[in-house]
Amino acid sequence: MSWLALRSFTKGGIGLKRTTRVSQSRQQIKPYWCAMASLGGLEALPRLVTTPACKRPRSPETGETKDTKRIKGSEKEGEKSSRLLVCFDLEMSDGSFGSEIFQIGAMTSGGSSFSCYILPHGNIDWGVTRFVNGIKVATEGERRLVDGDGATLASQGPRQGLDSFLSWLEEAKEEGGHSGVVLVSHGNTDMPALLNNLGREDMVGRLAKVVTCFVDSLHYFQSFHKSWEKHGIAALTSRLLPGMEFKPHDASEDARVLYLCLAACGGESLLVDLLSKAVPLAQAAAMAARMVAKTLAKNPKRKNKSMATLGQYI
Repeated sequence: MSWLALRSFTKGGIGLKRTTRVSQSRQQIKPYWCAMASLGGLEALPRLVTTPACKRPRSPETGETKDTKRIKGSEKEGEKSSRLLVCFDLEMSDGSFGSEIFQIGAMTSGGSSFSCYILPHGNIDWGVTRFVNGIKVATEGERRLVDGDGATLASQGPRQGLDSFLSWLEEAKEEGGHSGVVLVSHGNTDMPALLNNLGREDMVGRLAKVVTCFVDSLHYFQSFHKSWEKHGIAALTSRLLPGMEFKPHDASEDARVLYLCLAACGGESLLVDLLSKAVPLAQAAAMAARMVAKTLAKNPKRKNKSMATLGQYI
């Protein structure tokens, strides 16, 4: 979750607005199309709420949508396949595309969840600590992650944490008999940051065996729910999950709430609609490399980064 992209602070520096992040995504993210045949076997997200804006025209004879007919047609042709939706979120050391990850959270469309804190090689930027979640790297005695109260957070090293995440994805894919994983995140920051950190540990090839594409859910909501005034997680939660409380800027909580928001409004065409905004993995890697290189060019001297982590690895 980028704090640099969230520039509007409330008095005292505690609350954050995501308006800048919305405009940033509009400028930098373009829709990409990936193959939409062979989608019939996906386990559907539970529909908590069905909103009128999510409905699609149905045939008066059969009651089917065009998307349903297309999916059923693929099944009849023997092209049936299954993809697992995984909503994920990252907390990053300085919030930029090129920074290290210190927390990964995720939830699958089957309800399985993942959460892991990572002790980065470098430090966590003071702005993230002060304005976002209070977490920092303590250097007194044994180097470790601590929360805003100074309590130690159980964490793994960068390679071990990323390995745990990939192992969880592999197990979820295998257990469900899915053909591939679709990674969904809110905004355009998490995808390049994840790929760059995996590249640092030479793990992109392993990801490619599991993940078929990435989807920016912010772009999805902006495209299919244009009438909604705001599309940040907080605004979506208020609209789709009224009365629900959650802890913002915690990767596991943000991933869970994103999953619930998609479940609440997605309807029958959720998968097809999401895939219309998907970026295939190879294209995502090229796109991420450009984004990270541009970020590093603008900020050649990162005070909070060690030389071991400053760079582009995709």
